[in-house]
Amino acid sequence: ELSNAEMARICEQRCEMILTRLGAAGGFVDRVRSELLAESHRFPALESVARALHVSPRTLRRKLKEEGSSFRDVLSQVRKNLALDYLERSNLSLEEIATLLSYEDAANFSRAFGRWMGDTPGRYRARQASRAVSRRRAPRRRGAK
Repeated sequence: ELSNAEMARICEQRCEMILTRLGAAGGFVDRVRSELLAESHRFPALESVARALHVSPRTLRRKLKEEGSSFRDVLSQVRKNLALDYLERSNLSLEEIATLLSYEDAANFSRAFGRWMGDTPGRYRARQASRAVSRRRAPRRRGAK
């Protein structure tokens, strides 16, 4: 079991990496995503994000709707991206991942993961691991003449 400090450090690193990978196009969805990933130990509530962006909660909802999204959708996407990253690139247990993603327990995380991916986190991780092994074993082709 990892300590809270270790889990917070891992989460912070992953959040920074995902923000870098996604980039910031400058849209309101991107600004909300950045706010959600800004705190490594928890996801702020809609009201806190609105305050950080200097808008009312109502305006936040309206601007997200104008971009075809909602606060719930953005939070779900952030959690999904972090979950995939943790499953593919770490040895964290499902319970630890659930905690990092602010789920009450691994069962709630597994249900959400099933909605996102149509699979369990364990099977997804195993499939990704076997693909990585296959890629390492694949013979390297030399230049064709």
